[in-house]
Amino acid sequence: MGLLRRRPLAAVCFVFFSSFLSCAVSGIRATLLLLAVGLFSFILLLFLALRRRCVRRMLLLLFCVAAAAGASLFGLLRLHLYQAQAEEYGDRWLAISGTVVERREGEYGTTLLLEVEQIDGERVRGLILVEETGDEAAREGNTVSFGASLSAPSEWQGEEALFRLADGIFATTQNASALSVTGETDSPRLRLLSDFSVNRDSLADRLCEAVEGEGGHLMSAMLLGGRERLDPAVSRDFQRTGLTHILSISGFHLALLGGMALKLFRALGLRRRASYTAVAATVLLYMTLTGFPVSVVRAGVMMLLLCLGEILFRRSDGLTALAVAATLILLISPQAIYDYGFHLSVLATFGILVYTEWRRAHSPREKRPLWRRMLAGILDSLCVTLCAIGATLPLSALFFGELSLMSPISNLLVGPLLEGYLILSVPMLILGHVPLLSPFAAWLGEAILSLTAHLAEPRAAVISLNYLSVKILLFALLFTVLFLLLLSRVKWRAALAATVPQAIIITILLIFLQTFLFSQNAVSYTISDKNETLILYSEGRGLLCDYTDGSAECLTYAEEEAAYLRLTEYEGYLLSHYHEKHEESVPRILSRLKIRTLYLPTPQSETEERVYRALRAAAEEGGIDCIRYDENTPILLGNLTFIPHKPIRIREHADCAATVLFGDARLTYLGGAFRTEEEAARVREAVKSSTHLLFGRHGSLPNEPLPFFRFSADLSLLLIPETARLPAELRAMLTARGIPYRAQAEREYIPLS
Repeated sequence: MGLLRRRPLAAVCFVFFSSFLSCAVSGIRATLLLLAVGLFSFILLLFLALRRRCVRRMLLLLFCVAAAAGASLFGLLRLHLYQAQAEEYGDRWLAISGTVVERREGEYGTTLLLEVEQIDGERVRGLILVEETGDEAAREGNTVSFGASLSAPSEWQGEEALFRLADGIFATTQNASALSVTGETDSPRLRLLSDFSVNRDSLADRLCEAVEGEGGHLMSAMLLGGRERLDPAVSRDFQRTGLTHILSISGFHLALLGGMALKLFRALGLRRRASYTAVAATVLLYMTLTGFPVSVVRAGVMMLLLCLGEILFRRSDGLTALAVAATLILLISPQAIYDYGFHLSVLATFGILVYTEWRRAHSPREKRPLWRRMLAGILDSLCVTLCAIGATLPLSALFFGELSLMSPISNLLVGPLLEGYLILSVPMLILGHVPLLSPFAAWLGEAILSLTAHLAEPRAAVISLNYLSVKILLFALLFTVLFLLLLSRVKWRAALAATVPQAIIITILLIFLQTFLFSQNAVSYTISDKNETLILYSEGRGLLCDYTDGSAECLTYAEEEAAYLRLTEYEGYLLSHYHEKHEESVPRILSRLKIRTLYLPTPQSETEERVYRALRAAAEEGGIDCIRYDENTPILLGNLTFIPHKPIRIREHADCAATVLFGDARLTYLGGAFRTEEEAARVREAVKSSTHLLFGRHGSLPNEPLPFFRFSADLSLLLIPETARLPAELRAMLTARGIPYRAQAEREYIPLS
């Protein structure tokens, strides 16, 4: 293709994009270094260009270096200096006032997105995230004041940091108090955003009323972006089948709706220029209805540029339009560089455009039979999907750590149905409830969701990519493709010869790593206050054991450990004992994670029986096997055998115990003091034969020294609570025998093989 020679504007924009990305992920010092190198290179190239009397290629390189230097300076001013505002305040208590831009209702409470006006009397501009406190219910457009300390971006961790940076937030509050509403704002921009939000919600309600059941929620998510209405299990199934891009409003939706609008306007007799003008107006209307999300703005700007080219009777170029659109978005909204949805959307469109151009150059000119055209259409749809997946694979590996093996099949089978369902949503939105059309739309939506759930069900439908070596090779593959695109004359056979071997190596390495991990057998342990969680791992499978009181931390820990252990699903989820909060927490876990079997203990009271029935109903609704187990019932997981013991109720908590067996290795988990004689005797017997001992903190914490047990001669590890004390003679014996003992950390990974 020769991107630099044939598309100089696209090359300059892509250089700006990549340089700005480098500034976003690096610190201030690295950005200053990039800026210095860029300015030095610019001066050097300018001198050479003047000396050689303006060679064209030299000028193109000059513009590229200028774009890189400009991106570095722009990144320094709009990203690093903006985010460094919170650093100067430290941990001081501050008086903050501002305007509520957005009120967010989450699973764990309400947060407010605040446009700051003053901090300690000084005028400040920017966005912060604050947890709502006080009796006032602050809404969009309210002006509020409160006291708090600020947390800077350098203190944020995990994916939450990316989400906040993508929203343009420069700080979050700590220990906010005394929040009060002081008035209303008169900002036209905020009123306009509020009106957009209200109108979008009313349109989503109209769709859900017209199409009953989950089909209406699916239609609302596809057309308007209301994914919060969808069942989390539906989002999980779409992720496992590689169809998440259809749920997220992006260029796919605009291209489909724009193409449909173009055919409609041409059918109505409009001329070419008038048709594209009407399509541009339709695109602007859709961007307004969806509230201008980054992905839609990127695709909308690109389509508007294409329409402008057609209106001006110039040949439109997709790659140049994509590059210009991405650059314009970063200039208007620099924080979009942290939005991985933006990156995935750009890369997917890039892969599709590259394939489209190759197909246009190699498609046969002669007319072919109908059956060959139909077969070519099916293969073309599959190739478009594979190109989009291949282009986004490196970033998907980085952000999600998973690859759906069902993606080509599901996009081929479900993709056309979803395209038709998206087109059907337009008349449903306009007409509302129609006697025959509404039941058909509801039936079709349920059929699509059922087919997606069946495609997401097979084992190993998703494989983990959380390996550093695989990620390095994936990025090497991406850079190889980009390098080939920059060359002037590259045959497609040469491109395949350069990229196919790398893809084969990646596949072989991935299979080897997955097979190698099958030999690992381990127990992962976490604790927060009195809530503990065990995860058993063997032969690439996981068993989640919940020893909490229904805390939301169990779900967070399970998701984090799944990424760490390269798990894409859990073989089972075991509840050790019942709390009333489990009626809410367990269904949430079942909907967010892919779990094969739910293990529930035998209820011991009427309250536990009620919770048991509710959880069993939730499992049946989600198509999850539900097994009731009793004390000492062995549960097999690969090479491991898990034996749960009967919990003893002490006040609001229970003393729990369990044993994990692997060959000659025996790990015993003891959560609690076990003060009764019966339980103490059982503990002594377990300790005498254990090679790994884990004294937990669930239930009644031991405030007295741990008893001097008789340990196994093969004991290799002893973990105790921080509050527990060991008698002097016990410590001496452990030291003499060389047995490691220490207080357990908040997270422990205990290998058994």
